[in-house]
Formats: sequence, structure tokens, C-alpha cells
Amino acid sequence: MFKIFKSKNQSISDNLCFEQICTALKEVMPEENRNKELSASTKIESLGIDSIKYINLFISIEEIIGKDLEEIVDSIDLSSINTVEDIVKLVNELRMKY
Repeated sequence: MFKIFKSKNQSISDNLCFEQICTALKEVMPEENRNKELSASTKIESLGIDSIKYINLFISIEEIIGKDLEEIVDSIDLSSINTVEDIVKLVNELRMKY
């Protein structure tokens, strides 16, 4: 689905990770919000992503990390994810850990 993502066990820069997360977010955002400029401080709740699309976002994150969410679900605290930067930090932490 997201061909730009690196294969697992390959380190990625914060900028590339941010770009990948933004691409994933734009894929799940409602059409009317897709032109919205995303920054590290963009609040996830402001993007109009419903619960089903949020799940799709995390499926995309599986591809970025290179692990199934089932394997790492205990390492994810959804309550701590409020901004795009929070997702980038989570992805980088999980990529380093796994």
C-alpha cells in the first residue's frame, strides 16, 4: 500500500519518518481535509479521522515499523498520541526496539 516505506530493520531519519506518517495520515483523512498542511504539532483529533480510519492508520504504521501490531501492541499507549510528532516518536521508538 505505501511503497515509500523502508523495509524492517532499516533505520530512517526523523524527516523521512515524518513524511511517511504524513503520507499515511493523508490516506486516511477525509477528502476535505487532505489539503491541510501537517506539522509536528498538528493535533490528530483535528484531522477528522474516525475510529475505522484510525485503525487503517495503524495498519500503515505496521508497514513503517516492519512488525505486526499484534507483536508490539503492549508497547503502544494510544492515550499518549495527540499530535503527528507523537506518532513519529512512537514509530521511531518501536523501530529501534524491534
